[in-house]
Amino acid sequence: MRLAEQIKDALDLRETMEHYGIRFNRHGYAICPFHSEKTASLSVKNNRFKCFGCGKSGDVISFVMMYFNLCFGQSLVRLNSDFRLGLTAEKPTEESRARARARQEEHRKIQEKRALERAFYNLVIDHHRRLFQAGADEARLLQVEKWLDENIEMGGGLGEFKRREKQYRLYERSLL
Repeated sequence: MRLAEQIKDALDLRETMEHYGIRFNRHGYAICPFHSEKTASLSVKNNRFKCFGCGKSGDVISFVMMYFNLCFGQSLVRLNSDFRLGLTAEKPTEESRARARARQEEHRKIQEKRALERAFYNLVIDHHRRLFQAGADEARLLQVEKWLDENIEMGGGLGEFKRREKQYRLYERSLL
């Protein structure tokens, strides 16, 4: 595998951009560093970026090339040293491939867990908002907050989310 492919496999584009000071909003957009603007128009999906303002797009290597005005080889060296990848132009061993796959799998699991936590959080916040709009008394709102404090720690994937959602619906009915 070539050095460029190793770097693309080892690095997540969004994390790389954040390392270099690009900040993303809660919707996943950032202010593009390649042109002046006030609204976020740069999006990252599938380890590729695209700016809807200036039209620039690419992967982690092309981002570093444009951001630091480097040539291809210099950007590879910069990424390799900035992230202490320790990569060389030699063929990777099976062990290094296994480590890379393990890192990617762990990253995927973390992202999945965060998505489930956000979904559960949004479900609870929506219910809390409905209670508040319906004029629920403060004691009932405090009961919901206490239940949240006891049960907000997530884990276990989609099955756990569905179990917690069902549990929360039952708890919700007991308050009404």
